[in-house]
Amino acid sequence: MLCVQISDPHVNPIGERYPKLYGGLVDTADVLQRTVRAVNALVPRPDVVIVTGDVAALEGMPADYEAARAILDGLAMPYLPIPGNHDRRVGMRAAFRHLDLFGADGPLCYRRRFADVDLIGLDSLAEGADFGSLARDQLDWAEAEIEAAGDRPVVIFLHHPPFVTGWPFAEPIRAFGGEQLEAIVFQFPNVAGVLCGHLHRTIVRRFGGAVGFAAPAAGRQNSVELRPDFKRRWTDEGPAFVQHLLHAGELTSFVVPLEATET
Repeated sequence: MLCVQISDPHVNPIGERYPKLYGGLVDTADVLQRTVRAVNALVPRPDVVIVTGDVAALEGMPADYEAARAILDGLAMPYLPIPGNHDRRVGMRAAFRHLDLFGADGPLCYRRRFADVDLIGLDSLAEGADFGSLARDQLDWAEAEIEAAGDRPVVIFLHHPPFVTGWPFAEPIRAFGGEQLEAIVFQFPNVAGVLCGHLHRTIVRRFGGAVGFAAPAAGRQNSVELRPDFKRRWTDEGPAFVQHLLHAGELTSFVVPLEATET
């Protein structure tokens, strides 16, 4: 089973740029269009694409979701979005209604079965905050869904990293409740991976016996500096996506710089 992860596309309206996003230097709609073309050209073709949050550029504007839907609908395979801190549940529920993923209200969580794996999308959005939150009812739901998968491999995905990284910049904006999720994952050896985004940087860590993986962004990447007085800045690294290959219940992940697909 081959799954592509696109994270943090921050889509602006097609043909526009927001000065508050990357200083207006990146046309994120164009980046996502190029990413979709690259993913569609992959051989073998991925079974599914997960979009791990921050679909909208800034604060879940309708024009952002209109552009994102128009571009993502061009994928040649199914796609599964979840919200990030720049998203809003009302906007996402309306924009992606045609995917039949979300309930009429409440968190945007779901489980979908693909080939030999169950994919569980978790909503870590705490609206109005940069950090994430996993409430007890969501954790109980996730545990029940993992149990319902039986012996089948499970991959969980959410926006905010549920794990401690040791990066001072990242700690205040992770998903709180992650320790409880890790305890749940630890009970189920069939959980192959927990995938997230948010930090605009590739980070790998063991999480409850599974692979914990934070993806780079479909945009600019954060500079990694581990000193406590770190000031956030963007690097010159370009956008990237990830191919996750699930084989014999084990997850292997390949980071693909977008420029490498266009050379």
